[in-house]
Amino acid sequence: MKLADDELDIYKAEWSHCEDGIGRFDNLVFQIRGWATSASGVLLAAAFTLARSELVLISGFIAIMFWAIEAINKTYQGIFIERSHDIQIMLAAHMQNAVTQSMKDGLLIGPQFHRAFAEHKADGIAAILSRAMFSNVALFYVALILACGGSYLVIPAGHGPAKCAVSTTPLTKAR
Repeated sequence: MKLADDELDIYKAEWSHCEDGIGRFDNLVFQIRGWATSASGVLLAAAFTLARSELVLISGFIAIMFWAIEAINKTYQGIFIERSHDIQIMLAAHMQNAVTQSMKDGLLIGPQFHRAFAEHKADGIAAILSRAMFSNVALFYVALILACGGSYLVIPAGHGPAKCAVSTTPLTKAR
């Protein structure tokens, strides 16, 4: 069976919308990782400069918070990916009966974010935690947290700013 032209156009438009969403979340993930690296790096540098080990703990906490934010965004991206996959199956099989009445009326149906979290919040939290453990997500943040933990062991606790001797010599004219 073949899909009618208008139904096919609707599927293509929705599929394009899903692909755009997947791309937007990919860009957002790279921004989040940049922010996590920058924030943690600044705090690690401040911790070394000021010899304040508690700043390293804050840096590790920030890395964990960005990890959670990325996991949430990966969950939303997964919704787009699942819907895109479903549309690809429908288009490939030319399943005319799978078209809903709202699509026949010309409405574009985007991914439903609230469905990802089901009726129970525990299911939504489980979905986020599973996305947080993806190897491409977890390895980045585990490395960042380990860097913070290693730095905590190196920095002496609360001895104030690092002292460095600076000597000045007068400039002399070359003869």
